[in-house]
Amino acid sequence: MDSLVDWVVQGVPIGCIYGLVAVGLVLTYKTSGVFNLAFSGQAFLCAWFWYDRIVNHGWAIWVAFLVTVFVVAPLTGLLLDRALFRYMRTASWQVKLVTALGLLVAFPEIVKALYSYTPGDFPPSLAGFLGRSSIDFFPIGDNTLSPDSLIIIIITVVAATVLGLLFRYTAMGLQMRAVVESPRMVELAGVDAERVGMVAWMLSSTMAGLAGVLLAPQYQGVNGTEYQLVIVAAIAAGAVGRFQNIPMTLVGAIGIGFVGRMLQDLLASSTLALDVRPSLPFLVLFLLLVFWSRLREGRAAADPLAGVDPPPPAMAHEYKDEALQRTTKLLFPVFMIGFITVMLTLVSGPWVARITLAFVYAVMFLSITVFTGLGGQISLATAGFASIGAFGAVHLFRDLDIPSLATLPIAAVGAGVVGAILVLFMDGLPALVARVTRRPPARLAGLYLTLATLAFALMLDKTVLRRESVIGGDSGLPIDRPDFLSAEHDRRWFLVVFAIFAVVGFLVILIRNGTTGRYMAALRGSDPAAASIGINARMLRIKLFAISAGIAGLGGALLALHSENATPRETVSFLGIVWVVLVVTLGSRTVDGAVNAALGFVIFSTWLLPELGFKSEFAIVLFGLGAITYARHPEGIVEFQTRRSILAQIRARALGNRAKELKAAGELPKEFTPVRFAAGPVFAGPLLYFAYILIGSLFTEGWLSVRSPTILFFIVPSLLYGFGWILLTSLRLERDGGVRFGWLILTAGATVGALAGVWFDSEGWPLRGSLADCVLVGAAAGYACAAFFLLPVHVQTIATRRNWLTTPISWREGRAPAGFVVFGALLLQRTTLTGQSTGSLFEQGFPPSGWPVFFVVSAWVIVWVQWVASVQGAVNELAIGGEGYEPPEEKTHLAAREVAVAVPTGGSE
Repeated sequence: MDSLVDWVVQGVPIGCIYGLVAVGLVLTYKTSGVFNLAFSGQAFLCAWFWYDRIVNHGWAIWVAFLVTVFVVAPLTGLLLDRALFRYMRTASWQVKLVTALGLLVAFPEIVKALYSYTPGDFPPSLAGFLGRSSIDFFPIGDNTLSPDSLIIIIITVVAATVLGLLFRYTAMGLQMRAVVESPRMVELAGVDAERVGMVAWMLSSTMAGLAGVLLAPQYQGVNGTEYQLVIVAAIAAGAVGRFQNIPMTLVGAIGIGFVGRMLQDLLASSTLALDVRPSLPFLVLFLLLVFWSRLREGRAAADPLAGVDPPPPAMAHEYKDEALQRTTKLLFPVFMIGFITVMLTLVSGPWVARITLAFVYAVMFLSITVFTGLGGQISLATAGFASIGAFGAVHLFRDLDIPSLATLPIAAVGAGVVGAILVLFMDGLPALVARVTRRPPARLAGLYLTLATLAFALMLDKTVLRRESVIGGDSGLPIDRPDFLSAEHDRRWFLVVFAIFAVVGFLVILIRNGTTGRYMAALRGSDPAAASIGINARMLRIKLFAISAGIAGLGGALLALHSENATPRETVSFLGIVWVVLVVTLGSRTVDGAVNAALGFVIFSTWLLPELGFKSEFAIVLFGLGAITYARHPEGIVEFQTRRSILAQIRARALGNRAKELKAAGELPKEFTPVRFAAGPVFAGPLLYFAYILIGSLFTEGWLSVRSPTILFFIVPSLLYGFGWILLTSLRLERDGGVRFGWLILTAGATVGALAGVWFDSEGWPLRGSLADCVLVGAAAGYACAAFFLLPVHVQTIATRRNWLTTPISWREGRAPAGFVVFGALLLQRTTLTGQSTGSLFEQGFPPSGWPVFFVVSAWVIVWVQWVASVQGAVNELAIGGEGYEPPEEKTHLAAREVAVAVPTGGSE
C-alpha cells in the first residue's frame, strides 16, 4: 500500500504537467486543426524567461510567474496565430504539420540565441506560493509530497475545470469547436473566425507556459531536449482522449506519469527497465495508434468548402513547352559532364569532401522524396532507418568480415526489411484483426501515421541505439573504406558516391513515372476515387514505406563509410525531423529537391555559418523557419522557383514575339527596352571582377585579396548604372499611373540608410573607412531597399488600374534582394573586406575555402540581376500589353492548368 501511495505522490505531478501540455495541444487541434508540436518549444521559452527574470533580474517569483504565464505565453500564441497559422485554417494537414515541425526544431535554438548563457541546475521553487520552503514537505502517511508537486496538482485541476466550463457553457467554447470544422462556414453564420482562433491560440499557449514553468523545478533544470520529449508524452495522453476529449486526455496524462513511476520500482535496474522506462510514453503512443481502432478512425480536420479551392499546381517540368524540353535534353548531359570534370580537376580537396558529403545526404533525403513526395505521407523515422543501416553495415564489416562496399546493399535491404515489418505491424496486423473480427478496417495514415513513426524513432533512440553492444560507446564504431577509396583518394570516393546517388535517383524517377507513381498521384487526389478503380492504397503505402526505409538505410551506411565511423547521436529522431522539414520545404516530389536540401544542409551547417561567425546550430533555426514558406508553396521552394523560371522564359519569348510584330508594324512603344539592355550592364561589373580575380590568381599562384580600389573600379560603375536605371524607371512608371511621389520614397530610403551608416560607425562595426564611407554605403543600401519594393508596386498599381486579371509582378519580388542587404549588414559585425587570401590556387583549387563572404555576395549579385530582369520584363509587358492582347502569364497559366488536368501529378490528400 505504501508503494502505491508513493507512486501516486511522485507520478501524478509529472502526469499533471504532461496533462497541461496535452490539453493545450488538444485545444489547438480542436479549434484550429493545427497539431502544434511546437508546444514544447513554447514551454521551453517560458521556462527560460521565468528563470532569467528571477535569477538575473531579481524579480519576485510570483511576479515572474504571472508575467510569464499570463503575458509572455499568451503573446507567443498570439504572435504565432497572427503571423502564421491564421493563414493555414483551410490548408491541408501536411502544411500545418510541417510548419509545426519547423517551429519544433527552431524554437529551442532561437531561445538559446536570445540568451547567451545556460541556466544552472535547481531553478527557483514555487513553494513560496504556499508559504513554505522547497524542502518543507507535506506528510502523506509514510510518504511526503513536495510543495512544488502540490502546486502542480492544484493548478492542473483549476485549469482543467476552467477549460471544461468554457467549452460547455460559453458561446466562445461553442464557436471554438465550430471553427475547426470550417472557418468559412462559421463566418457565414456571422462568427468572427479570426477572433475565435486567436483566443484559442492564446489559451493553449497559456497551458504551454504553465507547463514550462512548473516543469523546471521537477526536472531540476531548463533543458531543451527534456522539453522536446515532453511533447511526445503529451501526444500519448492526447491519444487516450482521441485528441478530442479533454477530461480523458488528463486521465491519460496522469496514468502515464503514474505508470512511469511504478515501473521504476517494479523493473528496478534490469536490462528491461533500461529500455522500457525512458520509452514508456513513446510505447504507449505507438500501441494506441496501432491497435485502438476508434483512434485510427479519426481523421484530420477537413474543410467542407475545400472543394471550391483551386487545385495545387502541377510539377514544374509539366509547364515546359517543346522548345524548353529540347533545350533541357541537350544541356543536361553537357552539364553533368562539365560538373564531373570540374569536380575531378579544379575543385579543392575540402570542397570535394563537402560536396561528396552532400550527395551522401542526398541519398538519404531521397527516402523522404519516395514516401512523402510520392506517397503524400510524412514519416519521421528517416534518421532511425539511417542509423539501422549505418550500424548494420559496421557490424557486417567488423563481425562477418564483409568488405565495406559490399555492406551497402545488404544494409539497404536490412533497413528495408525492418521498414516492411514495421509498416505491416502498424497497418497490416490491425487490418487482419479487423477481418477476423468482421469489423471495418481503419488504415493508419495521415497525421496518425506520422505520429506512429515518431514514436518508433524515439523508442529506437531510447532502446537499441543506447546499447553499447550496438553502438560501441560514445565514440562509435569504425569502418574502413577500401584502400583505393581512402581519404587520399577523395575524388575516386566522390565518383562512387555520385554513382550511387545517380542509381537511386534514377530509381526514384522510374517509380514516379511508372505505374506506382501514377497510382500514388491518384491516391493523393482522392482515396475513395482511387479505391473505386481497384487501387489498393494499403499495399502501395507498404511498398513505398519499405523502399523509403531501404534508401534511408543505404544513405546511413554510406554516411558511416564516408566518415569511416558510425557515431551514435543522442537525439537522432529530432535530427530526422530537421531533415524532413528541410526536404519538404525545398521540394519533396523531385530529385532536385533532395539534392538542394542536402547541399543546403552541408554548406550552411558545416561551412558557411561557422565561417561567418555563427554557431552551426543556427542552421537549424534557418531550416525550421524556412518551413513557414511551405504554407504558401506546398510544392516546395525549388519547384516553385523552377516553375516560375519556366513561366518567365515562356513569357519572355511571348513578349519578344509580340515586340517583333509591333516593330515590324512600326508600332513598338518607346518604353519597351530589351531585358538584356537593362540587366546586362548591372551584371557586367561583378562578372568582370570575378574574371579579374580568377585570371589574376592563376598568374600569381595565390588568391588575390579583395581590395577597395578594384571594387571601386569594377563594381561601382555597375551600381551607378543600376541606381540610375531605378530612378528613370520609377519616374516613367509614376507618369504612367504608378505610385505617386516615388522619388520621395527613394529619398527616404536613402536617408534611413545613411542614418544607419552613422549608427554602424558609432558602434564600431568593421566597415573599413571613415564616417563618410559608412554614410555613403548606408545611403546606397537604403535607396536600393526602397527601390526593391517601390518598382514592383508601381507595376502592380498600373496593372490593377488597367483591370488586368493578373499583375506581371508584385511587391514580394523585393523580399529576396532586401533580405540579402539586411543579412549583409549583419555580416559587417563578423567579417572584413581585406585579408581573405587563402594561398595557392594550384594547391587549393576552386573555390577558395576562406571566402564565405564571396559566396554570399555572389548569391546577392544573382538575386539583384534577377530582380532587375524581372522588373524590366514587367515594364515591357505593361508597354506592349493592351486591348486585344492577353498578358502572357495568363495564357501560360491556362495552358499549364490544362496540362495539369491531363497529367495526374497534382492533388493532395
